[in-house]
Amino acid sequence: ISPDAVLYLHVINACQQLGLPHQAENIHRAIPSFIIEKNLSVQTALINMHSHCLQVNEAYRLFSLLKQKDNHTLANLIHGFAINGQGQRALKLFEDIKLELKLNEQTYKMILYACKFTDGLVDEARKIYKIIPEKYKTPDIASIMVSILARHSLFDEVQSFIHQYKSKSTDVSSLWSALFMVCYHSGNVQYAKSIYDQIKDDPFLLLLFSDMTNSLLSNEIFNYFQQQLPGKCRTEIKNNNTMNYTVYEFHDNDLSNFPLLNSELNIIIDELKSVNINWQLTKNDLKQLFCGHISVRLAIVQNFVLNPSSTVIQLTKTKPLCSTCHEGIKHLTLIKQCDIILKDDIRIHHFHNGKCSCHDKF
Repeated sequence: ISPDAVLYLHVINACQQLGLPHQAENIHRAIPSFIIEKNLSVQTALINMHSHCLQVNEAYRLFSLLKQKDNHTLANLIHGFAINGQGQRALKLFEDIKLELKLNEQTYKMILYACKFTDGLVDEARKIYKIIPEKYKTPDIASIMVSILARHSLFDEVQSFIHQYKSKSTDVSSLWSALFMVCYHSGNVQYAKSIYDQIKDDPFLLLLFSDMTNSLLSNEIFNYFQQQLPGKCRTEIKNNNTMNYTVYEFHDNDLSNFPLLNSELNIIIDELKSVNINWQLTKNDLKQLFCGHISVRLAIVQNFVLNPSSTVIQLTKTKPLCSTCHEGIKHLTLIKQCDIILKDDIRIHHFHNGKCSCHDKF
């Protein structure tokens, strides 16, 4: 079989889901240059793949070589900058190209994402939102703006923003959800309680509310989340004395299948106790239901078991990262003197020397 552009597109998209850089490099090298040069879809897919595989500089290089730039490729690259926490680069690209293209909803959405995932860009976000045509001010885009304002503790402005939006649209549930998620990740219990009536019909938000307030969750909702597919975490580890890497995949129900890793995990749990971080797994752990502690922790341990002197660990997670794992990983980079780069289903976290690129704003 002679691979064609369609086949390569499927492979590229699969690699993007893996989020592992060495796999991305291998796939890119395997594609004949004439297929890349003649196919805009392949070029766009490669930009997206590299953005999601920690190689945003390569994504930008490919974008700059494009003879034909459109909203789709632009939005992909801006999103790549966004999830890597490089909002300033996204803004510069946006400013440089916004007069060349008639921007669409997706591009506006991605540039607001960039402001959301980069600290201190609230003024820039306000300016961008003002120039967005009314037809593109969808609940999705409005909810991103709510997140940006809430992350900067501008709650009076948030309330005013939602009130104004309600005059144009009856669908404001996503705006309240966005506001609650900021409260949850920042631990703002008081404000979360004040908007409880706005989120009480969403099972996922009720789960988070019960977690942050230590309140009881109904058996119906608890059972609903227990029936969801377990999360996964993948990592690629270099084989000793070679240039090859092996990909390992762990699931959130895998703990009993890896007794050696479980033993090593207990050592890490004890190390984290010394800095008042509790990674001890407990029965009916609500965070485990929505974020999946086990897979990411096993993946981290696998790296230290196979390569005790690891200086960089790269992980891809199918569920969002929770605050407990986040704090633990920050401290592990200090304890182990090892950087950890983790891509979850929202963004990419670069952990280094006890800090994270997200500035603790998920």
